[in-house]
Order: sequence, then structure tokens, then C-alpha cells
Amino acid sequence: MPIEDSEMQQIEEFLQGGGERAADFRQRFPGLSFTPCSSGDMNGERPFRSYPDFDLYLVDGRGHCVSFTPDPTSATGIVVARHPRKRSAG
Repeated sequence: MPIEDSEMQQIEEFLQGGGERAADFRQRFPGLSFTPCSSGDMNGERPFRSYPDFDLYLVDGRGHCVSFTPDPTSATGIVVARHPRKRSAG
């Protein structure tokens, strides 16, 4: 199921609003996989988009092996890699 432009905008708004629970994501966007992780887990992969608190990766699971893709029309899911929270000095 390709991710259309309007759906990508809804996904980004959901994530920027603090939505990161897999169950909430799957309820709102059925048919798309959702994988949360830490940004350190991504081993140099290039994100589809970056935000202050997280990076967004698109996953293509249509073939034998799952891979990352820059193309929303090939995406079957997303990975959200949260950046470490900065601690205040004080």
C-alpha cells in the first residue's frame, strides 16, 4: 500500500504531535507497519526526513528482503528513530 502525499502529511503530524505508540499508529494507519527505535540503531542509514526529536525512515517490504526506500509510493511501513533527549546542565 503506497503512502500518498496526504497520508504522509498525516503521519508526520501524528509523529510531531508526540504519537509514538505502535498501537495508536496502527489504529490510525491500518496496513502500514510501524517500528520505533533509537537513532543509534540506524547505523548510518539516510532518513527520509529529519525532525528535531526524531528521524523518519520509509520501509519497503514488498520483496523478499525488507529495505529502506526514499520513495513513499514504495513504502509499506515506517521506522521512527527517536533522538536521545538532551539533559539540561544545571
